[in-house]
Amino acid sequence: MKKKIDLSWKDKTNAHSFVRALYTCLNHSGYKTSLAEVAGRSGFAFRIITEKNLCPSAMSVFDWELLPKGAINCGYEIKYTQRLWHEEQLEKQRRDEALEQIKNAIDNNQSAIVWDVAIPEWELITGYDDELELLFGLSIDGSEVTLEYGKLGKREIPILSVTTIIKENNLTKKESLRNVLQTILNHYNQLEFCEQPNYQNGKQAYLQWANALENTSFDSWGNEYYIKTYESMRKLAYEYFCELSEKYKVLIQVKNMYGKVHEELYNALKIFEEKDLSHEEVRNEYRAKLLRASEFDSQAIHFIYEILNKNMI
Repeated sequence: MKKKIDLSWKDKTNAHSFVRALYTCLNHSGYKTSLAEVAGRSGFAFRIITEKNLCPSAMSVFDWELLPKGAINCGYEIKYTQRLWHEEQLEKQRRDEALEQIKNAIDNNQSAIVWDVAIPEWELITGYDDELELLFGLSIDGSEVTLEYGKLGKREIPILSVTTIIKENNLTKKESLRNVLQTILNHYNQLEFCEQPNYQNGKQAYLQWANALENTSFDSWGNEYYIKTYESMRKLAYEYFCELSEKYKVLIQVKNMYGKVHEELYNALKIFEEKDLSHEEVRNEYRAKLLRASEFDSQAIHFIYEILNKNMI
């Protein structure tokens, strides 16, 4: 059997690839949502992970159980299949399960979110061909690609991660919001898994990023990846709270702080694009913006603590 759906990326920003993929899937399936809502309710708008030399791999160094949890908190029942490094004995079983899951989604005119279809990011599967044993995919860069059935979960970074949407769940937006606020605190306080000490998340991530820039041998591509992604994600964090603060006035200060976080990261992005980071004074200017963003992030956390502790939502 062979089937392929017509799909293109709904979002073309620098947002985290799982957020972009989830938003595109939901949009294609006719669900009414925004990129900011998906980024916010999934928790990814508020996460930051950095590696000591600014390796881009930091974007995927977290507990991948956060992927289905994030999709569920967006308001959807999902199916998730995973196989990690240490689970080689489950390789064929999980691949077969994932292939069935993907085909069922395609047969229902839905795409599947899959790790490392063409590059190590969360990308989209848009079709399959049983005779050729090929999956048709859409890479994060927008190009159409193919993947052999046997290569699913065994490409450059040999981990299997497949997410498909089933239907809306019964989670209320208020329940989702409280989950988001708790997720923000958990991440900030480094309660989410991260391969420390080389990788840092939450309250230590900005500092590690800034410290890496003291050395001219830092990964320049990694720095570009960080600033473009995190600037985009904090913009979505601000937009997420902009909408919510209209109903919940106690969130206005949180919204304002994330607005300031985004402003500092946007200014850092402008420095990156317009100046030469090989000069120490430019790097110091850039680092100062990152550290200011960290300060405003911490102030947002202070207000969130108060909201949850006083049960204000």
